Amino acid sequence: MQITVLGSLAVDGTAVRGQRLSDLVRALVDARGRVVPHASLVESVWHGSPPDDGVGALQALVARARRAGLAVVTATEGYRLPLDGLTVDVLEAEALLSRGRRDLGAGSPSTALDAARAARALFDDPAAAASAWASNATVGSLADGQVAARTARLLADVVALRTEAELATGEVGALDDLRALALRTPPDEPLVALLVRALAAQGRDAEALHVIDQLRSELAEQYGTDPSPVVAAVHLALLRGELASPGPAANPSATPAVPEPHQARTPAAWRRALTTLVGREGDLQQIEDELAREPLVTLVAVGGAGKTRLALELARRAGARGEDVHAVELAGLRDSDEVLPALLTALGASESTSDAERPQVRRMLTPEDRLRRAVADVHGLLVLDNCEQVLDGAATAVAGLLAAAPADLHVLATSRSALGVAGERVHPVLALPDDVAVGLLETRARAGRPTLAWDPETALELCRRLDHLPLAIELAAARLRTMPLDDVLAGVVDRFGLLDDALRGLPDQHAGLWAMVDWSWTLLAADDRALLATLSVFPAPFTADAAEAVAVDPAGPGSDVRRGLATLVEHSLLTLEDSGPQTGGARYRMLETVREYGAARLGTDAGRTAVMARLASWAAATASAHGRRLAGAGQLDALAGLTADQETLMEALRWAVAEDHEREAYAIGAALLLSWSARGLHAEALTWARLVLQGDSAARGASAAVRTRSATGQGTRDDDTPAPDDIATVALLAVLSGGIAGDLRTLVLGRRAAARVLTQHPDRLSHGVRSLLLALNDVLRASVSLDPSSLTPATAKLIDDDDPRLRGLGFLLRSGSRENLGEIAGALEDARAAFDQFEETGNHWGMAIAAQGLGLWKSGPGGTDPDPWLVVAQENFELIGAAQDARSIAVARVVNAAVRGDIDARPALEEVVVSGAHDVSTRAQALSGLAALDAAGGRWDDAIARADEAVAMTTDSRPGAPQARVVYQGAAARMRIRSGRPAAVREGIALLAGALPDALATHDVPVASTIALGYAELAAYLGDDERARELWSLAMRLGSHNAMLFGSSEGALAIALGDDASRAGLRTRAEALTSAEVTARLTAMLSGEHGTVTSAPSSGT
Repeated sequence: MQITVLGSLAVDGTAVRGQRLSDLVRALVDARGRVVPHASLVESVWHGSPPDDGVGALQALVARARRAGLAVVTATEGYRLPLDGLTVDVLEAEALLSRGRRDLGAGSPSTALDAARAARALFDDPAAAASAWASNATVGSLADGQVAARTARLLADVVALRTEAELATGEVGALDDLRALALRTPPDEPLVALLVRALAAQGRDAEALHVIDQLRSELAEQYGTDPSPVVAAVHLALLRGELASPGPAANPSATPAVPEPHQARTPAAWRRALTTLVGREGDLQQIEDELAREPLVTLVAVGGAGKTRLALELARRAGARGEDVHAVELAGLRDSDEVLPALLTALGASESTSDAERPQVRRMLTPEDRLRRAVADVHGLLVLDNCEQVLDGAATAVAGLLAAAPADLHVLATSRSALGVAGERVHPVLALPDDVAVGLLETRARAGRPTLAWDPETALELCRRLDHLPLAIELAAARLRTMPLDDVLAGVVDRFGLLDDALRGLPDQHAGLWAMVDWSWTLLAADDRALLATLSVFPAPFTADAAEAVAVDPAGPGSDVRRGLATLVEHSLLTLEDSGPQTGGARYRMLETVREYGAARLGTDAGRTAVMARLASWAAATASAHGRRLAGAGQLDALAGLTADQETLMEALRWAVAEDHEREAYAIGAALLLSWSARGLHAEALTWARLVLQGDSAARGASAAVRTRSATGQGTRDDDTPAPDDIATVALLAVLSGGIAGDLRTLVLGRRAAARVLTQHPDRLSHGVRSLLLALNDVLRASVSLDPSSLTPATAKLIDDDDPRLRGLGFLLRSGSRENLGEIAGALEDARAAFDQFEETGNHWGMAIAAQGLGLWKSGPGGTDPDPWLVVAQENFELIGAAQDARSIAVARVVNAAVRGDIDARPALEEVVVSGAHDVSTRAQALSGLAALDAAGGRWDDAIARADEAVAMTTDSRPGAPQARVVYQGAAARMRIRSGRPAAVREGIALLAGALPDALATHDVPVASTIALGYAELAAYLGDDERARELWSLAMRLGSHNAMLFGSSEGALAIALGDDASRAGLRTRAEALTSAEVTARLTAMLSGEHGTVTSAPSSGT
């Protein structure tokens, strides 16, 4: 099948009609065979204005695409278009472009030219394409401007490659394409430079000069700027007569690079370099070839050799080829144990998940499950930058990652030492050759000072003294803006000796870099030196406000920190990065080597202690400010701010805990724990809650807040005692994370701290926190007594509160309690009330949890389609960054579709079952969905096998928690009884008998009602219709989980229940009973099942 994308969209020559269908097909083609999430497809098709039922409308469009002959495959979270058997013109063009570039770089311009011409011929209406796509007005008139822009960029790349190849072969042809693309608005200056070279090669120097004059006039009139250095360099070469003959230009710096295509999904900081990469073309090609063959390539060299810069360029090029790029920067880590959490956080993995059967229950994932879930859907290139300080942790994480990763995920690591992982390909990053080093120095120096007097011999000597290391050369070039070349060389010589005397004992491989940074240090004023040393305590990018808070001693003289920041940026000791308003605006980043140098200058004496104390104070204030907004309308901004400052906050928290600055430790810990808990990162919350409570310190024991010291009033600082609200928040989250992980020690530490602060200072707690502490006591009592009704007093107080945030939590707690008691209607009512309260306050976490309950409980017996609420839950989980929860909801939606008879759900469910990205609970639920589809098709052997596999999974994975096993045993029993096969029925009876004691012992009413439905099926099979009807009505009243997993009643039970009117009557009578009355009657009936026949008749009833 042939798909034409470059121009009018067509399939096998037949135009695809309809803008939305065209947008869908283009989005699937652009994904290159990968899964495109539902939300992304809806955005691509409706551009921010989706219909009310976006998912349903999307399904209709997919059906149209399939009717057009496209084999669109349903995946767990979206759709994908496999490329097998497809010929797509844009992919052909990109492949030809890539091949042509390789050929040109390998010295084969003729074959490169053939590839470029073949690629050019693929574009629709070649004669008019260049001028049409070069016009902004034309692009704007196309149905999808982004598609047109990508096509224009690809065309520009193809035309540029063709012209470069023609210059290399001396066969420069017509330049209409190149001219139209170069001189569009705004002009493409690299293409303008290429056009000038091509015109000069044809002997048309006057015309080339006219092009430059035209460009200069347009830039001055419309943009108030001059031509770029690329155009200036080619202009100078033209005036010197260096472009008269065909072939590559003699000066590499005057040869504009072939423009790269538009980048695919790539982290913002890795999309574009601020400077060109010089002299690494051979490395780039070799590393790309190694990545194509090997799963792991590690760039190894001393610090400052350009490993990160090389990795950034490789990431950019991968993104330009349409690959996804993921980057994890490890420079801020100091402990190997922090590597895996950092990696999983960057990949959007959660440390816990909701039970598929019990949505209100959280469950920790094993490390293996976490890693499998994180990487199963990750494709393209993963960059791990700066591994050397956490080498063991990085090696362990990479080894586990490679064992679970798909075949098309490749890892690129940078480190000063090899990771030592099986399958690793080590690529040494060598110092730059003489000519390249001198070229780099001249390029960077002239960028800041075009009139610099230049002596190649002196420059070469300077580069040699700098060990040919790119970082040192970059810093030297920055000094050349204000110093002569000879003085810089002399200064470097002096600084080597000075550094050897001042900082002995450093590793040999750091000597040159440390000398270079020290030389920059001597050029700074005293205030700027102090500022540089102070800022070294930041492990991650920071704002100007943060720098002021840490650098200025309130008891000392004032300091112009912002001027100092500008000076450090000018001296290349800091870089300024733009950032969104949610994260505080522009941020400053310090190179790792410079930061280490500053840390050495700051020392370990009282001066460093004072700076770290100010960092902890700033971190506490910043975290508290974000924390106060986490439960309201500012929740998303607060989460974004905490994420942006997370590394620095953790550094301050680590120091505050170690140095017993408890007030700061609790303030920082409270906000971070709230953030992690909201996003499902309960492992981080557990670890840091225990550290803040000092539960891991045998020497110090529990913190003062847990022991005997009294908490001071809110907002005061008479000593280092934590604020009561902060103690209470850490305690609450310690209990939560300890309960989820089954960590009794942390739970007890949290409960002890909560009890102490509640007892000693109830009047100093804020109303909201005090109310939650009181509710916590009731929750813990309920968990011990196994009596959900004991939650009633706590939920009533919260629901009656004036604060809508507390009312939302009260309704949410009561909805879970009611569901556990079998009061499904009341649970749904409370969940909706909770959602409304959370929506009013802007609490997206609360909206997600409430919508999840509404969706999953609505899918129960007799319920309506839960998908709209599940969509709401998924969207809100995505908004707060709870990636794992969002993925779990996506799977639940597919299972629900299968249970309701959607055969298109089968491929997605089968993928969930075999994928290592999903936990046991989710895979078991997917198996039940497949069993339902098999049963609907009369494939009883397959259906029973699927149900049995679900039972085995839940039995093996959670031997101490019988609820899941009981639910799936009940489903498996019903499957056998419905089949009507005598042998299978006998097996079903045995399954029910084995599950019944555990079902009654759980005190979980909906779980017990699952077994009741099984016995209802059995009674109908045996001809006892009256008993079947009563068991069914009682189970429906209490909300059986089995109905969610298996769908509506069929077979003998359906006959026994009668028509819709009969069923409605049965349910009405059951609804008239209280939950307690229903539970008592059901328990009595099930207890009597111990005497039920244990064998089935020889034939069905």
